[in-house]
Amino acid sequence: MPARSGSRTKLVLRLSIALAVAVALAAGIVVLGGHQRRAAVADQQLGVTIVSPASGSVVTNPVRFTFEVRGAQLGSPEAGLDHLHVSIDGSQPGGVETNSVTAVIPPGRHFLHVELADAAHDSLGVSADETFTVAASR
Repeated sequence: MPARSGSRTKLVLRLSIALAVAVALAAGIVVLGGHQRRAAVADQQLGVTIVSPASGSVVTNPVRFTFEVRGAQLGSPEAGLDHLHVSIDGSQPGGVETNSVTAVIPPGRHFLHVELADAAHDSLGVSADETFTVAASR
């Protein structure tokens, strides 16, 4: 009888996994390599836009960076949510979990790069770039 009980357990496990995958697919989440990745839905394409500073603008410190994100929910990667990788002048990207952040940036012209990333810090394939200038303090 133990072999039969083991077979039943395996069958229940396989059915549970199949059901979990079906639910995940229906919710727009696909499990890949142990990480959850959001599937782009046709009517809700992924996107990121830099709202401020505007391209070519001159700003003062502290600089407020604002982003618009489409098709993703920003938050803590530990909670399984997406986030932004933000880099200024090619620096090591920093993780941003909200659509707005403020920072003091040295005066001069700067290049801003923003990329949408999943909870595993993998790129979701959408990014935005802007160039802006920080005015010297008086």
